[in-house]
This record gives sequence, structure tokens and C-alpha cells, in this order.
Amino acid sequence: MEPVSAKPFRFLALPGEIRNIIYKIVLCTTYPPTHSERPRGQSVADIVSVRHSIEPQLLRVSKQVYKEANDVMLKTNLFIRITSNGVDSFSHFLLYNRIPILTLDREHTNAFKGCVLHHTISCPGQFDPFFDFMILCRDLDMFCQCLGEVKRYWWGFYGFNGKSTVRQTITLLNPFDSPTYTEKLQDSLLAPYRTHFDFPQVEINVAVPISVELMPRNDQESSGP
Repeated sequence: MEPVSAKPFRFLALPGEIRNIIYKIVLCTTYPPTHSERPRGQSVADIVSVRHSIEPQLLRVSKQVYKEANDVMLKTNLFIRITSNGVDSFSHFLLYNRIPILTLDREHTNAFKGCVLHHTISCPGQFDPFFDFMILCRDLDMFCQCLGEVKRYWWGFYGFNGKSTVRQTITLLNPFDSPTYTEKLQDSLLAPYRTHFDFPQVEINVAVPISVELMPRNDQESSGP
């Protein structure tokens, strides 16, 4: 008697709603940090990482699966890119505040084109240290709150005649194939900045026109796409 060969599972025959649920489980399952105590180490290796059970191999199954799964992954996770150039003690800022980092790999971060927001922080004339990393949108409020708390330190360290030389650019991006990026989504991404952010020398580049001012400061610029 010949053995019965197993039939291949027809994944694409499943309803789209079921496939989307599977995509979310496989590509969007993340967990908060296990504890909130301050880190004992002082190296970059001690920075808190996002705990997850993401299996990106699914994206390699086929072109159709990649298109569907990647769309769900980007819309659900909402990746945020942070670039810091020449700002002293930024690693200590990440360590002390235990902001969960998705990846600190510069090449990976630079190559990834799925972020919805890119926040750059730089000090003119300074080139080290340099950080280029990603966080999840769920942690953006925490990042902005912690960043707002170090404003006084930065003004004291980098300030000149009462003006901060730390320059920041907030650029909102649209990585979606479908028309998902709406004013409502953009407004939700900017909400943490309205709540916690109060820096001078900030430039804002939006993906879609907005009718509300992000931060009502005279020295802040806001521009369109």
C-alpha cells in the first residue's frame, strides 16, 4: 500500500479576513518590557529591546503574501525612526528611561522603508555619537515625554544666548500602498508631540495638509509635503 501524500495547505484559499488575523499574529505580536527597574549596565547592549515573537520569514512565501502581510505589518505596528547625531549622552538617555528599541542596527534602519515618522535630533558641528534606530508607535508617547524632560539639560549643555543649538526635524511619511494615510492618522502620530514636546529649533514636515498647529511656538516651522 502506497503512503498517502499530504496535500499542501492552500493558505491563499482562506478568506482575506482570516489571512489578516494570521498576519497580525505572526508579524505584529509584541510585548512590553518585563520590568521597569533602572538598568545596571551602562553600555549600548543594556538598552531595552522590544520583546516580540515576529516571524518575518512569512514575507518570503510569495509576492501576494508579501504584499498583503507587509501592508498589515506596517499599518498595525506603525514604525518610528529616530536619528540622533552629535547629541551627547543620548545612549544614557535611552538606558535611563528604558525606552524599548526595536533595532539599533543602522544599516537595517536605513534600509527599511516602512516607517511612518522620522525624528532627527542633531547638534550642528558635532558628528559623534550617532544613533539610528526604530521604535514602535506605541512607545512614541513615552519617548516624547522623556525627551521633554531632558530639555532643560540640553539647553544648559548646548544653549547659546538662550537659544538651543539642538535642531530637530519631524518628518511624517506615507509607506502604504493603499490610501490609508489620513489626516486622522497623522494627527494621532503628532499627538505625543503636542502633549510633551516644547522645544525650539523644530521643523515639521507633514505627509498630508493639516489645519491645526502642532506646537504654538513663534520659533517653530511647519511645512507641507
